[in-house]
Amino acid sequence: MARRWRWSGPTRPKAWRTTCEARASPAPRSAAAVASAVTHRSINACLAPLCSIDHAAVTTIEGLGNTRAPGAAHPIQERFTLAHASQCGFCTPGMVMAFYALLRSHPDGLTEEDVKANIDGNLCRCTGYRPILDAMRTFAKNTECAKQEVTKDENGYVVTHSLGLDGATYHPLNLTSEPIFPPFLMTHPPRSAHYVGDTIDWYKPTTLKAALALKAKHPEAQILAGNTRLVNKKLQPTVVISVGLIPELKAVAFTDAGLDVGAAVTLTTLKDSLVAAVATQDESKTSGFAALAEQIKWIGGTQVRNSATVGGSLVAGHIWGGQEASDLIPVLVVLGATVTIVAGSGDRRSVPVSAFVKGGGKVDLQPDELILSIHIPHSQPGDHVESYKQSGRQTSSASLVTGGCRLQLEERDGDWVIKSATICLGGVSPKPGQSAAKTEAPSSVCWPRTIPVEGEGAEYKRAVISGIFFKFYSRVVAHVSSEEDVFAPYQSRVTRGQQRFAEPESFKVVAHPTKHTTSHIQSSGEALFADDVQARRMLYATMVLATKAHARVVSIDASPALALPGVRAFYSAKNVPVNVGELFKDGVLFAADEVQYYGQPLGIVVADTQERASRAARLVKVEYEDLPAIITIEDGIKAGSFFETSPMFHDHVERGNVEEAFKQADTVVEGEFNLGGALHWYMEPHSCLVEPKDDGGLLIHCTAQSVALVQEEVAFALNMHQKDVDVRVKRVGGGFGGKGTRFFMYSAAALAAKLLNRPVKHTLDRGTDSQAAGTRAPYNFKYKVGATSAGKIIAADFQVYANGGAAIDLSYSILAETINHLDNCYNVPHFRAVGKVIRSNIAPTKPYRGAGIPQGIVAGEFSLDHVARKLGLAPHIVRELNFYQQGEVTVAGQHLDECSLGAVWHACRQQSDFDRRFKEAHAFNQHSTYAKRGVAAMPIKQGVGIGGAMAVWAKACALVHILSDGTVIVNHGGVEMGQGLNIKIAQLAAETLGVPLETVHVPPTSNEVLQHGGATGGSFTFELNGSAACEELNARLAPLKEAMAGKAWKEVVQAALFSRVCLSSYGWHAVDFEDRKFLYYTWGTAFAEVEVDVLTGSHRILRVELVQDVGTSINPAVDVGQVEGAFVQGVGWLTSEELKWDAQGRVDHNYEIPTPESIPIEFHVNLLKGPNARGLLSSKGIGEPPKSMSATVALAIKDAIVAARAQAGLSSDDLVLDLPLTVERVRLACGDLGLEHTLETTVRK
Repeated sequence: MARRWRWSGPTRPKAWRTTCEARASPAPRSAAAVASAVTHRSINACLAPLCSIDHAAVTTIEGLGNTRAPGAAHPIQERFTLAHASQCGFCTPGMVMAFYALLRSHPDGLTEEDVKANIDGNLCRCTGYRPILDAMRTFAKNTECAKQEVTKDENGYVVTHSLGLDGATYHPLNLTSEPIFPPFLMTHPPRSAHYVGDTIDWYKPTTLKAALALKAKHPEAQILAGNTRLVNKKLQPTVVISVGLIPELKAVAFTDAGLDVGAAVTLTTLKDSLVAAVATQDESKTSGFAALAEQIKWIGGTQVRNSATVGGSLVAGHIWGGQEASDLIPVLVVLGATVTIVAGSGDRRSVPVSAFVKGGGKVDLQPDELILSIHIPHSQPGDHVESYKQSGRQTSSASLVTGGCRLQLEERDGDWVIKSATICLGGVSPKPGQSAAKTEAPSSVCWPRTIPVEGEGAEYKRAVISGIFFKFYSRVVAHVSSEEDVFAPYQSRVTRGQQRFAEPESFKVVAHPTKHTTSHIQSSGEALFADDVQARRMLYATMVLATKAHARVVSIDASPALALPGVRAFYSAKNVPVNVGELFKDGVLFAADEVQYYGQPLGIVVADTQERASRAARLVKVEYEDLPAIITIEDGIKAGSFFETSPMFHDHVERGNVEEAFKQADTVVEGEFNLGGALHWYMEPHSCLVEPKDDGGLLIHCTAQSVALVQEEVAFALNMHQKDVDVRVKRVGGGFGGKGTRFFMYSAAALAAKLLNRPVKHTLDRGTDSQAAGTRAPYNFKYKVGATSAGKIIAADFQVYANGGAAIDLSYSILAETINHLDNCYNVPHFRAVGKVIRSNIAPTKPYRGAGIPQGIVAGEFSLDHVARKLGLAPHIVRELNFYQQGEVTVAGQHLDECSLGAVWHACRQQSDFDRRFKEAHAFNQHSTYAKRGVAAMPIKQGVGIGGAMAVWAKACALVHILSDGTVIVNHGGVEMGQGLNIKIAQLAAETLGVPLETVHVPPTSNEVLQHGGATGGSFTFELNGSAACEELNARLAPLKEAMAGKAWKEVVQAALFSRVCLSSYGWHAVDFEDRKFLYYTWGTAFAEVEVDVLTGSHRILRVELVQDVGTSINPAVDVGQVEGAFVQGVGWLTSEELKWDAQGRVDHNYEIPTPESIPIEFHVNLLKGPNARGLLSSKGIGEPPKSMSATVALAIKDAIVAARAQAGLSSDDLVLDLPLTVERVRLACGDLGLEHTLETTVRK
């Protein structure tokens, strides 16, 4: 009898989980197979409903180790902490568990290469991955990580290769002490089960016969094994048949004819089986196996491959964005693979994969049929098989084009003659029957023009297909003729770093590389985030979002939603006391009469579970009347749709006589390019829990970067006194400016909590956060630059447009900083820039790490590069010629009184060995045809602490208490979101008071403790929050310290209390800008060397050298992490992160942030000590400037493109590129490579 259970939905969606699965014996048709082996696999918790992990032992981060007792942390967690591998901490449990599964599955040890490959499915937005990889590398057999000594260079700087690990001691790993697999699961076969949910009946048969019977009874049922593609948003009950425990479907068997793989075999198991066959069987039989294994390596990430199945990949995995873009199917087609299908009657039939996939989302499978297995034939003598996948980034990326190629040769009269050729492509056409071409005994092998390429990106796909065919044929020729193979498959390389920073000198606590205050509990999974906070009688909320970019709202009918069991309420604009929203009150909380952007909130549904709230929100019926929509900057310019200029912010700068200077210039260049926006893509989405208080007020636990702004916005919308709104932020899982404004999600939850008098949890899903919360603004730049023949720039004129979306937010402030930084590090005597903000029908755009400054620096650098190319000069020479000097005035009107530009530039050139690498890259390009290298070096000048109208934000406060036992509590108004603010504040307090660091505690931020705390951002929060209060306490204690010289700190404190000395101090800091635009400038320089595959547009970052002027580093470990993380984030923005909206205003969620494979192979960071009279302890802001330095990677890619174009006979004098430099833009910019030619049928030995 099947067990019948109530289904409670997915496991905890925040963390990643490790599942140890008892793999059934491959005995065919065995109904009671006993587990013969245990495998350890990491899987995605969000894809693993509880019912899917029946008969598995599950280990979560909570079961691995903890910090409650000395030595209780697991060695992995310990090394993450030592390596400073956790910043915001939200991704850390997933990283730890992924690596734990890898260790458990490699009892004989693993390599550094295994380490990097294993986290291809784990994402981090903070660290830049290098410290994470270092922490994991310490467990590898072949590692040198953490085995090198900390040294000093000739300038006395500390040099490490793995900061925190070099010279450290840590506990060894002992796998024999790890939890054993439960004996019960080893000795008892799985049992069938039936789970019943609100909308899903989930059946889990354990025999093929039972599965077929269920399929006959429920022909509409979804067959499921891995669950990697099931996104069930249907409103009617659905039947799911999970086949993951059926022995026949889990079997893997080698036969004389090839390999038979059950439909429920995971891609990981298939890959492991193929690799084993390649290692043990005759090479003539396994060339196809090798190609298939290589293709599987790049499908999804490790967790996806651990769950995704072969059968699922055939049935559901071939559709992506309307294209036939399967990674697996093209290779199976060229191998001649067949699908065995079994019907409810027991009859079986075999169908070639090429016929099974019909296209258009259809497959040859009848309602009562299941896929039983897939047969993959052995290769034949003379076979040459290759697989190809081209995507926006190397790992965990949706395919743009996939391919399988097979060429069969036979020997005739001393030559190799082509017997047959087969090529199958994915992603080239939405229509069936147009993705494969095959020729038997061809008279010649030509590029198969019979395959039409349609849809978006057709030109790029045609170029890539040419490259695929060319690479394949070239590899075949190289193999049979024993020539050099220049097109070997992509091989990952392990990243290695170096960090340099100044010694602490006289400081005892400050300037030491100290770990984050909560890194240990982040690594152990004990750190709580907003979504982890619970309350009694808690309800869940989901917003109802507009599905139009611009429309009148005719009606809203919530009755279908309210009819669902468990739904408590629906609230819309009519329920809001003051329906006003946005930072400058130019929007609404809920749209009532008119929708201004796709995803705009119309109301909020509250229910007793998250699943019911989400389902009910989709049931709310909204009737619209369409209005014209403005989506892009081009749309806005045509319509003349601009925000009015704010008197608070300037939208132009001008100095000198630009028009006259252009007349004097020897060369004038003009250009126009688009610079894409970006999703903040913080790991933790917006989340809050709002609790009604017994006095009628509200307590809000949330993820905001400013408790003060949340308090103001909620109180205003709900017509409450601010004193009645208490906002608390414990920690934030990444913010980057994206959680600094636009708090409609908190106001909506607060409304529901107040009206229902119940706690309400409201956490945005990733799609809603991306669509509605706001992004970095897209930009358009038009420029004209004049220079002398020697390269001296004498005039520049910029027209700047930014897409501000449906409300102004901080767009004019952001635009002003873009304009103020267009000069970057270059003194242009005649300069003009004018900017406008487009009013459009996308979610209001907002600040993002740098708040407009990186955009200005990028535009300035690419216009300078244009000048250099036009003049035929090396760009770095033109840069040096135009550098600002001490005492000169920037276009923002600020005198340079502490200009360290020359110091950072020369340090970077020296550390990177720029001149040698520049020459070597040129030499490489002379002999390399299809790979080109590019190098670039560029400086940055970034203003920190913005004066003028924005000076209103330059304020902060702190409240310090010394307790009777000598411990210290420091409350401040900033928010810890991974940037290390709390540890820096603690270090400062300990240094100032002269107490051990471990005695200082920094509590969560709360406006019930401190008001007017300002906002966290701008690389400025530490300086604002870190002064005044401790100095006041020192002054009060000074007489006692003098009188009790030699006494312990605790005794002095107790004496002070006995004498009734106040040991609490409130500090307030408001910056005096002294008519300066910025409090100070910080300087940096970056060098980058890249290699570009000109056949595909892909690139690899070979080396990066970063030199950042930090003044005095308060915490070198934190600052190195900020530099690396910001830089890698910027690399994503300028290469792979293409933010797109369709004509309806919908964000394209296929958005690709950097992965571990995206970071430099050599990654060096240098923290340069320098003066800063206006910084706290001479420190400088560090969180944002390195993002601007990432432009050096884009410039290096352009340098490689120029080399490719020169080879193709194309000029690059006026080459202007839109950004980001995606694979498509790079490949097309390289020009026609002349690959489309007829190849000889005969290949001579």
